[in-house]
Amino acid sequence: MSTNGGLTTERGRRPLVSALGEASLSGIKGKVARPVASAASRRTRFREDQIRAAIGLVFLGLSLYALISTVRRALELREE
Repeated sequence: MSTNGGLTTERGRRPLVSALGEASLSGIKGKVARPVASAASRRTRFREDQIRAAIGLVFLGLSLYALISTVRRALELREE
């Protein structure tokens, strides 16, 4: 059962997607995301932690895209 707007489960854990998003915000990405999330949460109906998780997921997706593209190019070059 969810409580607190879906932020925690009945065991008190955060959903995996939120945890992944937050965990990907390390270093400079985290420093940039915090003020952006704070400003966006004041202007929207979303909470700051939800926005940080979304930003983190975008960064995670971009990283995965870059990794997959690099591996695919390497495999193509190997076949030549």
